[in-house]
Amino acid sequence: MNMERMSTGIIGLDEHIEGGFPAPSLILVKGTPGAGKTTFGVQSLFFGAQKGQVGVYITGISEPVPVMKRYLSCYDFYQEAFIRDGHIQFWDLGETISKQGVDGALGAMRQIVSSHRPKRVVVDPLTPRYFFDNARDYRKFLSAFFNELRNQNILTMVIGEKECGDLIGLEEYLADGVISLETVNLEGNPMVFKNVMRICKMRGTNHVRNLLSVELTKQGMKVDRLV
Repeated sequence: MNMERMSTGIIGLDEHIEGGFPAPSLILVKGTPGAGKTTFGVQSLFFGAQKGQVGVYITGISEPVPVMKRYLSCYDFYQEAFIRDGHIQFWDLGETISKQGVDGALGAMRQIVSSHRPKRVVVDPLTPRYFFDNARDYRKFLSAFFNELRNQNILTMVIGEKECGDLIGLEEYLADGVISLETVNLEGNPMVFKNVMRICKMRGTNHVRNLLSVELTKQGMKVDRLV
């Protein structure tokens, strides 16, 4: 049986994952600060809006939405018209988290998704571990959170920070797919760095295993094989 696919909206990426993300699925996009994680998620939302899909961006402890919009507006894919007509919606749950905690934020996300019925959702960032007293509570939250989003029949992209070293976190085990955005030195020169992408995991998909080159251009994020 052929698996339904949804185009990522990232230039050059679909061909490396059999035509797109499995749909529905939950994809963890992790990486170091400045690697393009937010650009990845928002670019995918605007691509979906061009196809008539509703997309929702939910943040809690990241940059304020107006600040983020200002920086994203430099990309060609960013079109204010999609925000005005409701195809793209931005929700800041920072105040909800501060007053009601993680459970309150989870309930608010559930209400947003059920009310607007999006096809794509970006959660940026994933609730950090320091909100929880121990690893068991964090795992319990992640399992409930990920299953809640899967049950909505949507493509969800969750933004997370890259683990230190080669450690694999609970998030990677529970997600359907893991995309890692990194900055590495490939030239043997400590002053020369390259943005790369690693497809660490993609359930039900024969995906490329090698590093992919990443460029952040005016058109958005572009992915290609490393030469």
